Amino acid sequence: MTVSQIIFNLELSNTMKHFAIVLSFAFLLLPTTLRAAEPAKTPLVLAVLDPLAIDLACDCVQGFAQRDYRVLAAFLKEQLERPVELVFAGSVPAALAKSSQNRLDILIGKDSEVCYGFREKQLTGKRIAYLTNKNGKTTFTGLIAVASDDTAKTVADLKKHRVVFGPVACDEKYAAAIRLLEKEGIDVPKKPQTAESCTIAALEIVDNESETPVAAVISDYALTLIEGCKTIEKGALRILGKTEPVPFVGVFLADSVDTKTVEALRAALKEFGQDAKRLEKLETKNGFEFVQSEDGKTPWQAVPVAEKTTDSAKKK
Repeated sequence: MTVSQIIFNLELSNTMKHFAIVLSFAFLLLPTTLRAAEPAKTPLVLAVLDPLAIDLACDCVQGFAQRDYRVLAAFLKEQLERPVELVFAGSVPAALAKSSQNRLDILIGKDSEVCYGFREKQLTGKRIAYLTNKNGKTTFTGLIAVASDDTAKTVADLKKHRVVFGPVACDEKYAAAIRLLEKEGIDVPKKPQTAESCTIAALEIVDNESETPVAAVISDYALTLIEGCKTIEKGALRILGKTEPVPFVGVFLADSVDTKTVEALRAALKEFGQDAKRLEKLETKNGFEFVQSEDGKTPWQAVPVAEKTTDSAKKK
């Protein structure tokens, strides 16, 4: 090797070293989103299935069904120092399809619907809390409705009515409603007629032109929205009775969420409930009410839960 070649190789080596140093500094200056994914910076996917969320409900009734979950997502991002991806959907499968991470970490929605979705997609997880409503309750009911001029006075008078239930996934409009009617001596068909929404169920009543009277089961919160949106005239429906209370909005975590994150989320949700303005944005009186396992050993309840919803559907 000649002297000139040796000098050239030394210069090349020094140049490569300088380039490597510059490249290292440049990498450190890159935005986090452009670097290799760091576990702590991977977004938590928050799926909201709450029918009273502002993104899932209408705005026809001022101060009702306007829960702003963006406030909660921003708060969790700050408390956990981790990005939060917010997804709104009407079911677990729909939420999963919308997630850019192909997974769901936190789910907030109607308790029976989330549990049903977990079973449907063969997911496992845990329930850690319930969201209280404006009155501090964590439960709601199904309402048995008929036309205002219907001759029926009680639920027991529905023997000759065609009864429209809600989806199997909605306990308040299906399983709990079936139990109520059977308790009152009403025979329920093996395959009851169902409506996908409370609006459709209500229209089954007011648009009925047959000689057979119609009754329908709607969620207790829905009547305000249906009348507020003027889907039906106020007073067009009359309520004959209501089901026993069932859990309303639950907070769930996928089993893939590690224990440290579970603890951090519980702490953040507790802190969220300490601010009146935040509570107002989520239309809740007391924030989140936390749960424990039946044996009291863990601050959560395993999901899927053995519920009467699916059992009733199979028996019917």
